[in-house]
Amino acid sequence: MSETLPFDLDALLVFGKVVESRSLSRAATLLGMPKSTVSRKIARLESDLGIRLLRKNTHQLSVTDLGEKIYSHSLNILTEANHI
Repeated sequence: MSETLPFDLDALLVFGKVVESRSLSRAATLLGMPKSTVSRKIARLESDLGIRLLRKNTHQLSVTDLGEKIYSHSLNILTEANHI
């Protein structure tokens, strides 16, 4: 039984790392990918889900209320995906 998810599972992993590190740059370093790739994956995830996950300005990054809920659920999704 194979179901396709309405979003990229890898982007969910990237989002989780951004939330944990509270920084796109730090998340990119931890994941070993360019910051631009992290930013594109987050933008695509927001587009796929149809919601804003992060609030960004030049000095601060914060997680929206819906972003916090998605992050919480993503921990369960990623745990289950790792056991498949």
